[in-house]
Amino acid sequence: MKRRKNIRRVSVKKAEALREYYNKRAIFMANIEACMCCKSALPVEIHHKRGRAGDLLTDIRHWMALCRKCHKAIHSNIARAREAGYICEKGLWNKPDRS
Repeated sequence: MKRRKNIRRVSVKKAEALREYYNKRAIFMANIEACMCCKSALPVEIHHKRGRAGDLLTDIRHWMALCRKCHKAIHSNIARAREAGYICEKGLWNKPDRS
């Protein structure tokens, strides 16, 4: 009888990117004492202001450490979040910087 090959949940390349992300995330969060939005609550989530596709997943320039309440508020009102600079301009989502 033939042995079935296990199917990976994520590709090898994606697994490496996630490993790098979690390492950078731990360092980033260790240096933040309060939510970068409300400045009072303890941050527990990373908000990606420009998306998470490709190298944007690990690009700390576009990260914000947020409490759950602020993170939810940003994603529930995109227009207001864009005005405040918490989300990139239209057309730039998931597109890496040219620099």
